[in-house]
Amino acid sequence: MKTYVINAAADLNYPVPTLLGTTFSVNQQLPPGLTLSGLTGEITGTPTAITPLASYVITASNGTHSVTTTVQLAVSSGN
Repeated sequence: MKTYVINAAADLNYPVPTLLGTTFSVNQQLPPGLTLSGLTGEITGTPTAITPLASYVITASNGTHSVTTTVQLAVSSGN
C-alpha cells in the first residue's frame, strides 16, 4: 500500500523496469493529480485531493503478452 500526501509531489523510491515496446495502462482513473506513464509505468504528479484507499490494476503489454499487478493507493492530509 502506498499513501500519498495531498499537495506533495509523488515519490517512487523503486525502479520500474521496462522493455522496448512495452506500454502501461491502469483500469481506472488515478487520484486527481497523479498520472501513470504509458511508456515507463511510473506514477507521478502531485495529488490534489484526499482519496480513500483503493485498488488499481496496472497492465504492462508488449502486444504479444501482458502482465498485471494490483497496487493500493490512498491520498491523505498528511496529518
